[in-house]
Amino acid sequence: MRFDLGMFTDGVSLPGLSEKVMYQTCFNNLQYPDKKPANAFQFPAKHLGGYKSQDAKAKREFGMTLDHLDTLLQKQKYLCCLFYCQLTVDSASPDRINNKLGHIDGNILVSCIKCMSLKGFRYKKLLEFNSDRLVYSIDNEEKDIYAKMKANIAGGPSIIFNRYAKRNARKIRGGKLCKKSIGYDANAQYLWALGNEMPCGRLTTIEAYDGIV
Repeated sequence: MRFDLGMFTDGVSLPGLSEKVMYQTCFNNLQYPDKKPANAFQFPAKHLGGYKSQDAKAKREFGMTLDHLDTLLQKQKYLCCLFYCQLTVDSASPDRINNKLGHIDGNILVSCIKCMSLKGFRYKKLLEFNSDRLVYSIDNEEKDIYAKMKANIAGGPSIIFNRYAKRNARKIRGGKLCKKSIGYDANAQYLWALGNEMPCGRLTTIEAYDGIV
């Protein structure tokens, strides 16, 4: 097959298979960065003081050693851990893996100052452009919507485990008759939904008017 798909090895649904096709298509003719090793050097000891001060100011533990940094540089072939730029004495900078922890051995990768700044800039812009969306869709102001949606939930495990629910026929929750069916478990609909615009922004209530349905 063209995409080497296998229903039993790659996924049991059309979305699972389509995901593999998508990634194969995206990565065709992808230009990978040059990973040619850079010239060897030792991490400068004079730079440790700055990172120690950062951790002390933020009340984090500091436990980064020069031996560990030199070992990381050798393993990374003196390349940036983010975008494989060639590192130098002036550009090499420890990058914490878990930002909640301090500069300690085992929580460090070595990147270049330029890429670290780009990483921070990208995260800053991500929050800036999406700050209006990083809120709860349904908050206390719209609690009546939450109540209506919660009251309208039907099907539950019946749809998940049986993949079929028929109103006034399927029994759920200890024999309770399912009077509403609002879920459709059809794989093709997932793909169709991905190709359409999705609602976003703040949830608002529109009063009923003639012709709304």
